[in-house]
Amino acid sequence: MSNARTVVKSSWRRRLYRELHDDVDELLARGWLITTSANGFKLYNSLGRYALTIHSTPSDRRAVRNYRAAIKRKLQEEEHELRCSQALV
Repeated sequence: MSNARTVVKSSWRRRLYRELHDDVDELLARGWLITTSANGFKLYNSLGRYALTIHSTPSDRRAVRNYRAAIKRKLQEEEHELRCSQALV
């Protein structure tokens, strides 16, 4: 990981949508990292690759739903990558 990133421990809860707390807790339990950025937060998957940005302010009323859908897609992509890498071994 780059030294420029600041890994957030628990302070993210104050600045992130309450509706996403459980989702982000699950990602952190799976080994994901959450870092601060100028726009909000960046999530990196357990493989260390950039996955998603969650903005500090909602852009529309469906923002939380859209983030949840994006998280679900990224988890599926990560599982696919892990399966493919294990198949090669």
